[in-house]
Amino acid sequence: MKTHEMQYGKELYYNAVNKMSMHDRAVLCTPSEEWKDMAENSAVNVPSKYMLAYISSPDKKKRKALQFYRGKLEMECFNIVDGVKYAENKKMLDLRNTLPEMSLSDFVKYFANADFIITDEYYSLCLAIVLNKPFIYFGDDDKSADMLTELKLNERVVFDTENFPVNNRLLQPVNFELANKMISEKKADRLKHEEISKPVDKAVTSVLDLNLCVGCSACVNACPKGALTLKPDRHGYYCTSIEPEKCINCGLCTKTCPVLSQPENKNFIMPECYSFITSDEDILMKSSSGGVFSLLADEVFKRGGVVAGGAWRDDFTVEHIIIDKKEDMPKLRKSKYLQSYLGDTYKKVKEYLENGRFVLFSGCGCQAAGLKKYLKKEYDNLLIVDIFCHYSPSPMFFKKYVQGSFTDLKRYEFRYKKGENCWDCLTVSASDGENEIVRHGSSEDEYQRVFHSELMLSEHCANCKFQSRQRYGDISLGDFWNIQKHDTGIEHGKGVSCVFVNNEKGRKFFESIPESMIKLKKKAPVEWVGGNGFVYRGKNKLTQKNYDFYKAIRFMPFEEAANYALKPDRGMKNSVKGSNPLQFDSKALHFKFDGNVWEEHFRDNVVYLRVKDGQAKPGNYAVLPLGDMLDKNKTYVLHAKFKFKSDSKVLYFHIKDSGSKAVKVIATHRAEKNIGQNWIEIHQTFQPTSNIFDEFMFGASQVKGNGAFIAVDYIYITEIDD
Repeated sequence: MKTHEMQYGKELYYNAVNKMSMHDRAVLCTPSEEWKDMAENSAVNVPSKYMLAYISSPDKKKRKALQFYRGKLEMECFNIVDGVKYAENKKMLDLRNTLPEMSLSDFVKYFANADFIITDEYYSLCLAIVLNKPFIYFGDDDKSADMLTELKLNERVVFDTENFPVNNRLLQPVNFELANKMISEKKADRLKHEEISKPVDKAVTSVLDLNLCVGCSACVNACPKGALTLKPDRHGYYCTSIEPEKCINCGLCTKTCPVLSQPENKNFIMPECYSFITSDEDILMKSSSGGVFSLLADEVFKRGGVVAGGAWRDDFTVEHIIIDKKEDMPKLRKSKYLQSYLGDTYKKVKEYLENGRFVLFSGCGCQAAGLKKYLKKEYDNLLIVDIFCHYSPSPMFFKKYVQGSFTDLKRYEFRYKKGENCWDCLTVSASDGENEIVRHGSSEDEYQRVFHSELMLSEHCANCKFQSRQRYGDISLGDFWNIQKHDTGIEHGKGVSCVFVNNEKGRKFFESIPESMIKLKKKAPVEWVGGNGFVYRGKNKLTQKNYDFYKAIRFMPFEEAANYALKPDRGMKNSVKGSNPLQFDSKALHFKFDGNVWEEHFRDNVVYLRVKDGQAKPGNYAVLPLGDMLDKNKTYVLHAKFKFKSDSKVLYFHIKDSGSKAVKVIATHRAEKNIGQNWIEIHQTFQPTSNIFDEFMFGASQVKGNGAFIAVDYIYITEIDD
């Protein structure tokens, strides 16, 4: 390392670091021993135990965060600021123990001997990692995020210093084993950020905005030289990646991409729509909706054919596989709400077709269109079934959810059915090998909460070119939600499939299902489908919450990222006084509500809430903020004293997530007549089903009728000690 010291001479450390920016390997891939050798050249005396902060761009928010973490670590903090504007930066940081300008060896010595490091600068971050120092990184720049994601250290980031985490996760020891191994094995090859300079101007990676790549793999399968592969992008989506040295610039990939140019579509502009239920009770209960997919597959197997569709891998990602026997159908049944890896599936499908085998391919609209573009011609022995798709989240998101929600996951099932009237899109079932875990809806399951809030919507799904009435499959399948509102005679409780017949081939195949396997097969207007898969109305739309989630999920666990994006306070602790989670005081704490729906009055220190005429609808609620989010591993007691006048015979007490529509009933009061004359007291024990609840709620739908009101003397929630 002495050669480096000679190279930099006695230049100030900030000039040295700026020089390093020309070659990352000087920092990240130089062995820690060499850095420690450089530190030994320094004569500066450093403390025995301290936190070190190197802040290149100081501001008031970073200053506040540094003070917070210094207090949490209970260490003295020594601060280094960037020397380009040393006096200005020192004044802006305005913290004691801000060190003077120094040589590079002094700079490295402070790093080498620190017990904890906080920095907002990329090369100092690299140095902390090489030296295996526990660290926090202030920032969300792509270069740092990509490097930390690759090294599996991305949860050491505070990207929003105004709303920095107040938990102890960032203060825990860091496991550098994987990072050290990756740095040692791959060195610059894995960690460099420069692209090979060979021109690839006709490649799809040069022509297509890769934020719009749907990962269908059509280009990968079409490439004659294997120059293209599917790799996870920074958010974990399977996306086309190129090895320029293999590319011959033939442009075949660009011509095959269904996003750049959609395949010719000769299907019906207005499909024929059917409601469908199988008569096979076993298939019905094991299917997401009405069981039609399994019956279509049965017909394929009778013809000696194969079926391609999405299946779980052992690591709970999803990949397309091809099966040739009925016994393997459980692998392909059921919805899987994450992106599927297709790999070389299109090539395999073509091989089967060319060998005369019948093939049923099932997938999202983009995957169906990708197959058509890849094949370039029609095959009589191919049936394409596309699925009504809302959007397909990243496998990385689901993996983070699993890591935060389960200890040892062995099985996972979306769209779980059990009992009568069990058809919904919200219930999941999982197993750790010994216990079955069933969760219903956003109030119990974090993934359902985030999925149905559309937080995980990607740019390529928001710009989908394949959600329309004129489909790319021969048959399209989905759930026929709300069919019972249009056709009251349907027994919908265990699921109803919506089937679109999109061309004559699809009609002929659909009609081949034996009558003995059909309980319901009935034509329906297409408009009854509504917004499912956006085939009749609606469209995906990105909002600021999506961008917030995508920023947060790169650095935070799944639940924290969701709270950051969804909750008005970013998931931080509310500024509510008191030691209890809720301590209602009519003078200091007021209900929040829509003034067009509720009225609030005070009389004798009692708050009266009245719902305006015609406004007693679900979703019109009045809430009180809790002091902090409730813990699903703890038990609480709701204490309340109230009067209640309403035409309703029931009043529910809820806890609510401020960032979504997720609510949970924690207490119920029932009475034949609610005339509002006598005070009622309740003391109800409850346990939250999730860690998301940060509000107490009254629903307007139970406060209705002439002169209806609820009067509250007190409400408070206490925690039961273990």
